[in-house]
Amino acid sequence: LKEGICLFELGEPSRALQSLARAYMSEGEKIFEGEDPKYIAFLSLHLKPPAGKKAIAKDIHLPDISSTEIERALSELKTLLGKHALERLRDARPAAPLAALVVGYNHPEILDVPLLGYRSLKDRPAWVPRDYRHFADDDLQIGGPDVASLVGRLALASPDRRPKAREVCLDVARRLGASVAKVLDVAPSFVAYATDFDGRDLKENFKALGLDVDLLGKSKAKPKARK
Repeated sequence: LKEGICLFELGEPSRALQSLARAYMSEGEKIFEGEDPKYIAFLSLHLKPPAGKKAIAKDIHLPDISSTEIERALSELKTLLGKHALERLRDARPAAPLAALVVGYNHPEILDVPLLGYRSLKDRPAWVPRDYRHFADDDLQIGGPDVASLVGRLALASPDRRPKAREVCLDVARRLGASVAKVLDVAPSFVAYATDFDGRDLKENFKALGLDVDLLGKSKAKPKARK
């Protein structure tokens, strides 16, 4: 339970969900007594009870976020992600020129604080197509408490109005592609893209961003089913 709470507050709802679900399956709703009701409310949005069992947190009613609030929070989040991503890149001081920038997400539906990865042109000769599935530096979380707070707030929106991680990260990658070249030295072939950590969405994301899918080559490896 404590692990799930910490992950949620750190802006990682998709990982928090797994921990919170394990706590619930072990002890039931009683384990959430004394905790902020948002945690079990978040769990109830994703974990369906077994047949014949009552809905999780049926008696807990958190105020839903209005469409206007969602739009405002999402706009602020994207602005902060772009700002923090540039700050992370400046601090990391990647070797110039920059060849690729990736915005990574864990789950396409559940929005976490994204990770930022990059590749320099000097690494390009050693690449094989599947390298677009990986991060050169995958420990650069984009943002701080301000971003984590917004991510947590949006995680409590109703499923039909909750922003999807894939869509948000695609938009952030699109914005970074246009802004990074203004502050850093990039290669003529520079690409900015988004992908899930296992690369399942990589090809479709390249298409969505108008990037050359041929860069990905052909992969014989079949992606594993997403849990």
